[in-house]
Amino acid sequence: MIVVLVLNAGLLLAQEEQDTVKAYTVSEEQQAEQFYNRGVTAFENGDLETAVQMFDKALDFKRAFPEALYNRGAVKFEQKKYSAAIQDYDKVIMLEPKAKAHYSRGLAKLQLEDESGAITDFQEAVKLDENHGEAYYYMGSIHFRNEDYDKAVDAYTKAINADPDYAFAYNDRGSAFRMKGEYRTALSDYQKAASLNPSSAFIYSNMGSVKKELEDYQGALTDYSSAIGLDSSNAMYWNNRGTVYYAMRKYKEAINDYNRAVELEPEYAPAFNNRGNAFYKLKNYQQAVADYDKAIKLDPEYGYAYMNRGITKEMLRQPEQACKDWSKALSLGVKSVEAYIQSQCY
Repeated sequence: MIVVLVLNAGLLLAQEEQDTVKAYTVSEEQQAEQFYNRGVTAFENGDLETAVQMFDKALDFKRAFPEALYNRGAVKFEQKKYSAAIQDYDKVIMLEPKAKAHYSRGLAKLQLEDESGAITDFQEAVKLDENHGEAYYYMGSIHFRNEDYDKAVDAYTKAINADPDYAFAYNDRGSAFRMKGEYRTALSDYQKAASLNPSSAFIYSNMGSVKKELEDYQGALTDYSSAIGLDSSNAMYWNNRGTVYYAMRKYKEAINDYNRAVELEPEYAPAFNNRGNAFYKLKNYQQAVADYDKAIKLDPEYGYAYMNRGITKEMLRQPEQACKDWSKALSLGVKSVEAYIQSQCY
């Protein structure tokens, strides 16, 4: 009996020690959460490599962890590892087919130029969340890039319906209307975008462009000047304002703006071409040719620069060179030179 009691006592003692150890053991679920939280902190601090390592460890303890998979995919997206990001989003969607995962996967596919796959994901996103304005917005962007402006307008409108304060959607819908030739509707959208986001220079530039189309040159000058005031380092804004001065026959003012454009961006071929046009109007033909030469050197496929150089060379009594330039312009698709060729080159 004494032996039995001693054995039982030993067994009881061993059991008590085992329970004591278990009480201080962190569960795998808790460890996964701890590594996940560290990953989120690293991600927020911009330490992408550490973030991936922490999410990896979280997933070692808990494979079916959609939040860790999603965030690891987001980190890989930031690292421009788009295929790897898609693999993580695939796993998330298998576990939890939510709108944000489809949307993020669509963005990654878009970076890989898989527009069809991106559209499919964005469509899935809006099925799961009809108020997912960003998914509608990027669908509109794809349609715009493919020159399907009606579909672009429809998608941007849905983005705006989902988020009435979506400034970029108003701006881009305005651009789609502009491409359709509906300038006043475009202007209305640009104005709304500017009211929602008054610090975006490109919105004022877009307004200036559409006002120029409407021959509201003073309004266009005001808008381009606003764009320059917000971002004076953008060569395109200076070039565009120069085109308005040119349309107003203020050629010296135009040249000043073109000068600033090429100072900011020495390889900006349109500014050289446009400055050449202004010098032509001032009858400074040699300087005009020099600018057209520069535009063509920067962009050998610049058909209008060949056309303009040909016109200027004809004024310089260089008919053979003029015809050569016009023929080159025609080969590059500039149909308007046909009249010059017919009248001057045969």
